[in-house]
Amino acid sequence: MEKVKYVIALSLVFVLVIGTNIMDNSSFRVVKESIQNIYEDRLVAYDLTFKMYQEFTNKKLLLINKDTISFKSNRNTSEENIQNLIERYETTKLTRREDKYFKTLKSQIQDLLAYEKQLVQEFNDEKIRAYDNQLDNINETLNVLAEIQIDEGKRQLVYSNRAIESSHTLSKLEIGIIIFVGLVIQFIIIYEPKSKHRKE
Repeated sequence: MEKVKYVIALSLVFVLVIGTNIMDNSSFRVVKESIQNIYEDRLVAYDLTFKMYQEFTNKKLLLINKDTISFKSNRNTSEENIQNLIERYETTKLTRREDKYFKTLKSQIQDLLAYEKQLVQEFNDEKIRAYDNQLDNINETLNVLAEIQIDEGKRQLVYSNRAIESSHTLSKLEIGIIIFVGLVIQFIIIYEPKSKHRKE
């Protein structure tokens, strides 16, 4: 009978440890995934949109200054940089809304490069105006993508805080359960049936 008591007591302890461990791991996983998402998919993507914005702003400045020589000489390098940034952006985790605007951005860039080829052949006011308008469209899309990163970063931060609060609440609950199980274990070990006393 004594062995059975100890087996039951140890089983309760084992179940308690496993249960609390599962709950803690679940909360920890949510926090870890949220933090990784904030860095890998939000901060990195925000940085990439900023670098693309710099590339297109540089093109715009060359146009404003009518620096056709630099515009032509930097064209291949700039196109390569933009393509590299686009490819890196594609490796981040895109939301449905973000994917929509990212596809728009890629389409706008393709149109810009087509305008650019025409502009290199002949600089005239009409082509410059069309090219400049396309640059503005691209920058507007980049601004939307940057805003999405901020919004998604905030959303992930909310998830992290909820997971932390949940973990804090569970910790309090675990303490209560441990105390309860401790009392149950003591009762199981100390309790002796009345029938046993009568036999003695």
